Amino acid sequence: MEATCANFEIARTARLLDASRAGFYRWKNTEQREVLTPQQERKALLHERVLAHHEASDGTDGAPRIAADLREETVTAERHS
Repeated sequence: MEATCANFEIARTARLLDASRAGFYRWKNTEQREVLTPQQERKALLHERVLAHHEASDGTDGAPRIAADLREETVTAERHS
C-alpha cells in the first residue's frame, strides 16, 4: 500500500485495497518505531520461550504441555484457541 500511495491519495488506495486509512497510518508509525512497548517486549519473550520449548520437544509438545513448562519457569501465559 505504501508504494501505491506514492501515485495515488491514501483514501483512494485504502478503499481499493479494502483497508482502513487508520490501519495504514498505525502500521506506518509502528514500522518506524524502533523501541518496543513493554507489552510487545513481553509478547516477544513469551514467543521465544514457546518456540524454544516446542523445538526442544522435537515439535511434539502442544499448548497444554508448553503452558505447564512455562508455569514451572514462572512465566505467566494464557492459552488462547
